[in-house]
Amino acid sequence: SGVTFRIQADGNVGIGTTAPQKPLEVTSAANNFVSVGVTGLGVGQWAGIHFGYREPNTNYRKSAIVFERTDLTANDAQGKVHILNGPQGSAGSATLSDAKLTIGEGGNVGIGSTSPGYKLDVAGISAATTRFEINNTSYNQPNALTVRGGDTNWSYGSFSNDSSLYWMQVRFSGTGDDNRGFRLFD
Repeated sequence: SGVTFRIQADGNVGIGTTAPQKPLEVTSAANNFVSVGVTGLGVGQWAGIHFGYREPNTNYRKSAIVFERTDLTANDAQGKVHILNGPQGSAGSATLSDAKLTIGEGGNVGIGSTSPGYKLDVAGISAATTRFEINNTSYNQPNALTVRGGDTNWSYGSFSNDSSLYWMQVRFSGTGDDNRGFRLFD
C-alpha cells in the first residue's frame, strides 16, 4: 500500500498526498470528501472549522464554518450549516449567535436568519424579513419578483394572457389592493 501520511523536512504535513505544498494538505478521491467532526455531538451543539487570525489561546476565533445538529425530523444527525463572523469589538470568538449565513435542513438559505423559512430568507432592519420570489405563480404572475415586508407585498413582473404580454405592478396590503399594469405588445 502507498504512503497516506507524510511530514516533510520543511514541516508541511500531507494526508493522502506525498508532496504537501502547504503547512497542511489533505486530499481525497473523486466523489468523496474529507471529514472533520467530533464524536458525541448532541442536538443543539455545533462543531466546525475556524479560518483567520489566532493567538495561542482561544481568543479571536472570529470566523468559522460550522455544523449544528438539530435532528429536525428524526434522531438522524440532521442539521444546519452556518457561516459565522464576529463578534465585533471584543477578544471573544464566534458562536452561533454570530451566524451571518445559514443553510437549513431543507436547503433554505438565511442571510441574517438562522431559521430560514424560504429558499432565500433575508433578515432586514429591526428583524423585518424581506422575501424574494422568482418565477412566482401567485396572483397569476408566473414571471414575477415579489417583495414582501410586514403586511405589504409588491409584485413586479410580466405575464401573458390571451397571447398578450403585460407588465404589472401589484401592491397587496392589509387595507386593499392597488393594481397597475400595462400591455407591452400583442
